[in-house]
Amino acid sequence: MTAIKIVFCDNDSLSRESIKILLKKIPQINIIGEFDNSFELISYMKKPFPDIILYDLQGNSMTDLIQIQKIILKYPDSKIIVISTYEDLRTITTAFKIGVIAFLMKRDITFSDLSNAISYSKENNPYISSCSEYKMENINKLIQLNYSINTLNWM
Repeated sequence: MTAIKIVFCDNDSLSRESIKILLKKIPQINIIGEFDNSFELISYMKKPFPDIILYDLQGNSMTDLIQIQKIILKYPDSKIIVISTYEDLRTITTAFKIGVIAFLMKRDITFSDLSNAISYSKENNPYISSCSEYKMENINKLIQLNYSINTLNWM
């Protein structure tokens, strides 16, 4: 099995260290970068592109969602897993709608959730934290009903 190349972006150094500890427990993970903010991440994006980007979503910040959408459009082969302390339905639905592959709750992130999110992402299957009050099938229904932002033409 080829190593999974991962970068992560989180402005909290303690969170980055905790995530790094969890990632090192997962076989075949190669951490190729860690960044304080999305601007550092975007300026880094060069070959070899990461397979997975772990991205700390700051609340329901439109700025972060715009940055995530830019990354997805520019690097469609890199899967984005959002890690967030916020769990509002509109943000989660919008994140999946723009192409995020997994959404994890930062407050309760576990080795199992992170490992599952990475596995699902590699298979191109969406994943949401096991601790979330929302379930993936409900998120998919809301996306089909166009619950989140109707048009994402903010660029």
